[in-house]
Amino acid sequence: MIPWAPLFLGLALCIALTAIGRGFWEALTFTVIACLMGYLTADFASSRPKPLWLEMRAARDATVLWHREEPGERILVMLETAGGPRYFSLPWSDATARQLQQAESAAEGRPVRMGQGSLDDQERMFYPDPQESRPEKTP
Repeated sequence: MIPWAPLFLGLALCIALTAIGRGFWEALTFTVIACLMGYLTADFASSRPKPLWLEMRAARDATVLWHREEPGERILVMLETAGGPRYFSLPWSDATARQLQQAESAAEGRPVRMGQGSLDDQERMFYPDPQESRPEKTP
């Protein structure tokens, strides 16, 4: 995917530097370096886990695809969101880790979800996907 924002910013920067009296080649060199740095920064950031608070809206009611606990440091989770899979980092909390483990054991093979489990339990972050009611058999 082409990072359009750095390219447009680089073009604007090149025009501005040329307009204030810098040489064209200086402006072009600076623009190319700025575009490369923007691209590499975007690529670097996309492969690292993001703090959950940055994208809490995207993580609401998401399915947990994978998780790993680093006791005392953080909990890494990969969530299936509306925008595709995302990699997040949660600050370490014994309660959150325990809640994730309990949800996983209670799920019994069903997916574990992240979000508000129910209206009466506002503090619950992880919960097993609710069981679908099976259709009644007719004789």
